[in-house]
Amino acid sequence: MEIDMHYQATYLAARLAGFDKPQATTIAHAAQYVDESDMSRLQDKDAGFWIRDFKPHPTVQSTNELIRDTVNLWKWDSSTRTGWSEAYLRHLRRVWACFHFLPGNYGPDAPFSYEGPTEARGWRYDDQCAEEFSMLCLTNSPLVANMVNDLLNHQDQPYLPHLIGVRMHVLADTWAHTYFAGTPSWCVNEADNPVTRVFPDGSTAEIKWGPGGQGREEFSPGTSLSYWGMPFLGHGRMGHLPDYPFMRYMYPAKWSGQPIFKNNPRDYLNGMGQMIQAMRCVLTGQPFVINQYAPLSEDVTFKINALIQMLENTDASVRTRKWAEALDSWTFDGQCFGAPPPFRADAWLDEYKRTALENQPGTDYYRFNQAAVRHVQLVGDVLRTDAAITIQENPNCAVQRVQLASRSGRPVYIGPMSRSSTLLGGIKYCFPRAATSPISLQLVMVDGRQALETGGLVKIITEESAVGPEDCLGDWRTSDSLYYYYDGYAPTRQSWLLEKADGSKGPIRSGDAIRLRNQETTKAISCGREWLSTSSGTSADTEWVIHYL
Repeated sequence: MEIDMHYQATYLAARLAGFDKPQATTIAHAAQYVDESDMSRLQDKDAGFWIRDFKPHPTVQSTNELIRDTVNLWKWDSSTRTGWSEAYLRHLRRVWACFHFLPGNYGPDAPFSYEGPTEARGWRYDDQCAEEFSMLCLTNSPLVANMVNDLLNHQDQPYLPHLIGVRMHVLADTWAHTYFAGTPSWCVNEADNPVTRVFPDGSTAEIKWGPGGQGREEFSPGTSLSYWGMPFLGHGRMGHLPDYPFMRYMYPAKWSGQPIFKNNPRDYLNGMGQMIQAMRCVLTGQPFVINQYAPLSEDVTFKINALIQMLENTDASVRTRKWAEALDSWTFDGQCFGAPPPFRADAWLDEYKRTALENQPGTDYYRFNQAAVRHVQLVGDVLRTDAAITIQENPNCAVQRVQLASRSGRPVYIGPMSRSSTLLGGIKYCFPRAATSPISLQLVMVDGRQALETGGLVKIITEESAVGPEDCLGDWRTSDSLYYYYDGYAPTRQSWLLEKADGSKGPIRSGDAIRLRNQETTKAISCGREWLSTSSGTSADTEWVIHYL
């Protein structure tokens, strides 16, 4: 779906559910903002996060970002089946499966079975592909009910309207994005030709694809050299057909033994009814049940149908303007709700920047990002428990938050970073310094241990939000000093072995003196100079008193 449905139609659904105009406007803005909040709206000019006290999560990736990621080597890992690093594949799924293609084909009662090819050149259908197929986006899945009913757990939170908006976007997209998955997968998301448009009178016409020019009806990215390339993410190969409210079409899905018919006008109307029902349940505190829709009067049904089907224009801005004109002039069951204010993508971020630091938690931008993080947590927990699918950043890893103070005789900690270039010059990275003020760190236990102890292997993740997404400490060939980079880029250079400074074994407790030795270089973190580095020695500069938080 596009802005006409996620903003104007969601606003109307919220008003019909019983929310007043300010509440409905916030819900609708949050619903549309899911399609806007990529990394460019989370990071400042230095690539740090605008929000300083928690790590926000993008809800979408721009086309340019996906193109850059395709050529960014840290995201690739030739040892994996897909070619993507496991860390990056989980990131893709946290964005696309959580916010746009909610998985629903998992568990013993999964409604669809795979009927596609089992072998192709250099490819075979295996457990990895079966997991991708289980992530098929479906309407009325248990996860839909779970996420709507979970809203009742946030009734007293100031971010509730924003979380409602986020989840109404996700719910609406289950109707538009049915039968696609939010993970790169040729066997799930590929669509063979012909793709056929079906008109209301039953006549048909083949969709014309192409990069542009005369006679083009719809754009679709080309295929990929990889069975897990970006064109096979979501409905990429189908262009924007799933997002047009007026479109009816049929296509041969790679995974299905028979062509799939998609009736967007019918599905979008059902999505509206289900959104209204869901929001009424939130207002009344009643449980939400799948396959139930708000009963709409003949008047409301006729007008919503008119807006969905009659605005046959592929330009979403045109459809949005027509929606606004209708909301300003039409009545729905005798009520004229008026249109919400024109949507401006940067309105919430601009307000956040103008707001004093102590008041920023009260802004819509802050609350939306709180809601997005809560949503990822819920979907991740359900998928891990019910589908054995892991999308969390550090799956199944225990984490201990700490601060580290030097035993060098100087009152210094692992402190804030400064940006600088490496020995090779060019791009600036985040170099942590030995400083008089500490930074909180997360020691992520990557070897399966549940507590810190001698011999344990950890990653060091900074909680300093100014660092941005490149937050995992490593010992690199390109610099004499340590700096942060993307988690998972070089696992052995970003992993650290724990040892007690006195050589004893056993658990590491708060107040103990420790060393952290790089798994690959075996050198220990040292504060012998302003910039943290590593040393092969055992001087006091390599000893750190660990304080649990």
